[in-house]
Amino acid sequence: MKPLTDRQVLERIRKGEIDYFSYLVKKYSKRVGSYVRLKVSQAGDRDDIVQETFLKFYKSINHFDIRKPVLPYLYAILKNELKMHWRSQKHTISLDDELITASTEEQWERDDVNRILAPLVPQEKKALLMVSQGYSYEEVARFLEKPINTIRTIIRRARMKLVRLNSI
Repeated sequence: MKPLTDRQVLERIRKGEIDYFSYLVKKYSKRVGSYVRLKVSQAGDRDDIVQETFLKFYKSINHFDIRKPVLPYLYAILKNELKMHWRSQKHTISLDDELITASTEEQWERDDVNRILAPLVPQEKKALLMVSQGYSYEEVARFLEKPINTIRTIIRRARMKLVRLNSI
């Protein structure tokens, strides 16, 4: 029996013969899995990414141009899944996190705060100090004469810089 082409398999899947999807999974899972192994170290994460890639491919089969090859389309989905995985693994800091908690603020002297904030540029220091003193982002934006989103970015970058320096 002559093996089916990807186009024939896709046509059958579109007609409702979903069992043929396993043919595509068997045919391409090794390639997709190999690519994921190069990019992701955790085995459980790799399996989830491969599974999610094929699931998204299945959901979009009706929109897929069956005249085009399957593998590049699978790789495009896979790359998006990898981006989503890396984004979920990324360490983030909430904009609402307190820089200095009340209990530690009482213990620190002004010199200690200045020493901790020393690596920051003056604009970042001022913004962080104002937020830690209870000023809203809008008030900090008015005081520094910057747009509110710029202030959010300044504060987020300053916090990330401090976290990076403290984790070294």
